[in-house]
Amino acid sequence: MFLRTLFVILICSFSITCQSQHKEKIYNAVEQSAEFPGGIDKFYTFINKHIRYPDIKQGEAVTGKAVVSFIIEKDGTLSGFKAVRKPASQIDNELIRVLKLSPRWIPAKVKGRPVRMRYTIPVYIDPQLD
Repeated sequence: MFLRTLFVILICSFSITCQSQHKEKIYNAVEQSAEFPGGIDKFYTFINKHIRYPDIKQGEAVTGKAVVSFIIEKDGTLSGFKAVRKPASQIDNELIRVLKLSPRWIPAKVKGRPVRMRYTIPVYIDPQLD
């Protein structure tokens, strides 16, 4: 009985810790912005290397600017993916798939401590340039 109660307490405390981690403030403006390893040019290179353009129906436009938003967590992982603007219905899922492959970022900092940061970035889509 004691072990069962202890197990339930441990599970509940783990659950509360996990939930509170994701309720922490998400910053839009920080002292030191999050950064992809190697900088923004390397980020776009990473996206271009991994993106696979979907088969598009006749007459459907695929070129244009997609805007994606995501959260860079304190440990540099990415979460909370959202397509803010998309040139074609299939491309948002593909961009999110590629972002999930991203290596850890250097997290944003406020007062020298890592914080969660919302990052919104435009991605120009043009399969002809690939």
